[in-house]
Amino acid sequence: MLLIMAIAAQIAGSKPKLHEPASASVTHRNGAWQVDYTLRSDSRGWIFPVSAPKQADHRAWRSEVWRVVTPGVRIERHGAYDVLVADHGSTVPRKVRITFTPTNATLEREYDPAISFSNGATALYSDQFDLVPIDHPATVDAKEAGLSVQDSVAVHCRCASMTMPVRCSCRANGKVTRS
Repeated sequence: MLLIMAIAAQIAGSKPKLHEPASASVTHRNGAWQVDYTLRSDSRGWIFPVSAPKQADHRAWRSEVWRVVTPGVRIERHGAYDVLVADHGSTVPRKVRITFTPTNATLEREYDPAISFSNGATALYSDQFDLVPIDHPATVDAKEAGLSVQDSVAVHCRCASMTMPVRCSCRANGKVTRS
């Protein structure tokens, strides 16, 4: 347990570096959840590899519980994936804020995005926050479900903290960075 606390403290205390490709910060204040992304490269789209639909009705779950706050940015469904895109085909801004309601929907062949406990605590599946930059959103239209962050140049984040805001450790091309 001490080791887990030490690792969480190290992650929470780390400062973002300018050469990192992305960072994510998840916060929960006054009953509201949000994730703030800092994207350090220009891209016309950022794919969420964890985009499996709900098992019950085969519909995408993010569109029901995530809302992009950043003007001019939205989440679109392209083939089997949710993609963060900007209006008019431009690049996604470097800072993106999304509010969300944790959902414990059962997904097809994927972990539930969240688990709610009887004491009021919520556990979030960190892979739901992973992003992969893509040149154009249409490039994923024909890709089958199951794309992982290892399948392309990827930004893969692991989030852990004993306090809010949660700080994430992100890996891109095998290099680990912390925010």
